[in-house]
Amino acid sequence: INPSLYKLAYDPVKDFAPVSLVTVQPNMLVVHNAVPAKSVKELVALAKAQPGALTFASGGSGTGNHMAAELFKSVAGLDIRHIPYKGVIAAIPDLLGGRVMMMFSPIANVLPAVRGGKLRALAVTSVRRSSAAPELPTVAESGYPGFEVTGWYGVLVPARTPEAIVRKLHLEAVKALAAPDLRAKFADLGMETVGNSPDEFAAVIKSEIPKWAKVIKDSGIKPD
Repeated sequence: INPSLYKLAYDPVKDFAPVSLVTVQPNMLVVHNAVPAKSVKELVALAKAQPGALTFASGGSGTGNHMAAELFKSVAGLDIRHIPYKGVIAAIPDLLGGRVMMMFSPIANVLPAVRGGKLRALAVTSVRRSSAAPELPTVAESGYPGFEVTGWYGVLVPARTPEAIVRKLHLEAVKALAAPDLRAKFADLGMETVGNSPDEFAAVIKSEIPKWAKVIKDSGIKPD
């Protein structure tokens, strides 16, 4: 996302050597209970019937959950209004109070409110269903094939690091990520453990940059 929003002092592709993707963290699409939509399909129909009426919160312009909503707007052809906050946590009280109607949020931040019946969850933004809420469909399952938005964490080293060192770090990372207690801790945070190869991780980075560049250009997003 950042290469399309800011002038960076580094190149995210040329200046690093990927080691492994560690985790991916999907967003959960949640709505206030007053929103009469029980599915993504019903939410889209509601938004199209009332252009500009629905509002969505984010943790700030250009954040990952803002991007998720902008991509959703684009693929579903929606007119919904963005209300940015200074972080996802700052947005939750207004979402709970019905001052904003919906949000894409990291799962761990809203799952307690969903479990407590204070918010309604409609979908998750990963390719596969989340182990944190396996009953929820994905946005892709809900009528938008190919829709995927995940925050991710990975291990990288400086470019030109000797290949033998990259291989060694990769093997140790994969070994660590296989530990059941570590996987359980990540799952508690709504994260899915990965541990892929350096080449696979490099492909993720290279595919994400143009994907978000298009969303930013099409929506005219400017950083806060």
